[in-house]
Amino acid sequence: MSIEQEAPFNSRPSSSNSSVVFRSIKPTGDRLEGISSKSRCISPAAAAAAAAAAAAAAAVVRAAAAAAGEAAAVVVAAEAATFFVTQTKQQQQQQQQQQQQQQQQQQQQHHQATAAIAAAAIAAAAIAAAARAAAAAAAAAAAAAMTLAAAVTAPPLQQQQQQQQQQQQQQQQQ
Repeated sequence: MSIEQEAPFNSRPSSSNSSVVFRSIKPTGDRLEGISSKSRCISPAAAAAAAAAAAAAAAVVRAAAAAAGEAAAVVVAAEAATFFVTQTKQQQQQQQQQQQQQQQQQQQQHHQATAAIAAAAIAAAAIAAAARAAAAAAAAAAAAAMTLAAAVTAPPLQQQQQQQQQQQQQQQQQ
C-alpha cells in the first residue's frame, strides 16, 4: 500500500515502503510556484535503480578515463619506442657512413702509396738510364780525349814516313 505525502523539495522519505511526491516547480519572476502536487512520483526501488545506474555510469566513466589514461600511456610509450628506434637507426647510419669514409680513406691512401711506389720505381729507372748514358758519354769522351792526345803527341805522317825510310835505308846500309 502506497502512502502519498507531500514533501518539501530535497527531502527524503522517512519509510522505505512509502512513495514520495515531489512538487514540480517552475520559476515565475521572483518566486517559485508549485504546479501540481502529484506531478512526479518516484518509488524507492526506482530511486535505488537510478542510483545504481548512476553509480554504474560513474564506474563506466572512471573505466573510460582509466582506459584513456592507459591509451595515452601506450601512445607515449609508442612515441618513445619510435624515437629510440629512430635514434638507433641514425646512429647505425652514422657508423656505416664513418666506416665507409674510413674504407674510402684507406683505399685512397693505398692508391696513393701504390702510385708513389710506381713513381719512385720510374724515377729510379730514369736515374739508372741517365747514369748509363752518362757513363757512355764519359767513355766516348775518354776515347775522344785519347784519340786527341794520340794525335797531338804523334809526329806528323810525313815525318813518320821519312823516319821509316831513313830507318830502312840505315838497315840496308848496314
